[in-house]
Amino acid sequence: MRLHPMQIVPLLLQARTRQYLAWFDSLHHKTAQLESATTIMDPGWTKALTADERRELSDTGSLLQRLHGVSAELAHVNTVLVFVAKFGSFALETFQKVEASRELSGHPRVAEADEAEFREAVLFELSRADFCRDRTEEIRERARSQISVVGGVLLTNVEPWSASMLIVNRSTVLYSNTTLGLPRTSHC
Repeated sequence: MRLHPMQIVPLLLQARTRQYLAWFDSLHHKTAQLESATTIMDPGWTKALTADERRELSDTGSLLQRLHGVSAELAHVNTVLVFVAKFGSFALETFQKVEASRELSGHPRVAEADEAEFREAVLFELSRADFCRDRTEEIRERARSQISVVGGVLLTNVEPWSASMLIVNRSTVLYSNTTLGLPRTSHC
């Protein structure tokens, strides 16, 4: 902070990126747990479930709600990470503008080494956030796939059941406490 007021930016990005990575890890764990409950993933991609987890996730409607919750949270993570990228770009531009203003007012620019250290620290955190955003999209797509399958299973169920919300696919939602009795189909 002695050299330049913007030196706090890489520290803030580092702290926040660490939090976002922990958040992502939590969502990745939840997704793996939910994928394990559906048993349609390759065993190498799933994790062992405890008896309590298996019992809790055996209800298809509850499973679908949890999958949707994870998908929605992953969408939010993605939004946050897009903001991190914009903030980092803004910080780099602002640093350059501050330095140009210092120069115009007769003050010396920050040493090249200090400027490079600032730039590299910001770029490193942005690369971490970018990696996390890519992984978030991968996990989100996996959750969407699980939602499609579980929603399809619910639709082919012959027993009448009550649904507060059913997601059939990414664009279709059936709402509010309706009782559905759908014919069984031979394919799923």
